[in-house]
Amino acid sequence: MSEPRQPAGTDAGGLPSAVNAQPEAGMPAAPGGPGRRGAGGGLGTAVACGIAVAVLGTGLHGQQLYLGGTGYPWGAAAALVFAWALLLWAGLKVHSVPMAGVAGLVANVLVGLMASGMGQEPLIITATSLEPELTLALAGKIWVLGLALATVPAVAACAWALRPGRQRR
Repeated sequence: MSEPRQPAGTDAGGLPSAVNAQPEAGMPAAPGGPGRRGAGGGLGTAVACGIAVAVLGTGLHGQQLYLGGTGYPWGAAAALVFAWALLLWAGLKVHSVPMAGVAGLVANVLVGLMASGMGQEPLIITATSLEPELTLALAGKIWVLGLALATVPAVAACAWALRPGRQRR
């Protein structure tokens, strides 16, 4: 019988120490090393975040607050803050600025399709002449146009957070 094989080092999993060598202090990590992904590594995360922003933000944007007969579209503002945060998270999660933009692009395309109605009734109302629905139409306009505008600061904040000179804690 043979003796059981022992790991070559701590947390080595039985591999030689040369395979498990840690980079020396001051040496940059190898591309594709821990915490890095390939070019398409974060695409699934970006697409999932874009879909979540479009679906959940569309549901949230229609919330209204009525005070004294006047409607306030607080849901549209909350949906934009949510969209900004999730787009930023998408880029930071995969350590990729372009993936924050991809998530925003997916969300904008889906919201545009929901607003157009595709030959049926639209899910996002952006124009109406009825008095009670004027606030709802305003909320739709804020959501559709604001999402496009919220994507830019989300990508900029992601670029700021992931810039090379920034220390991570």
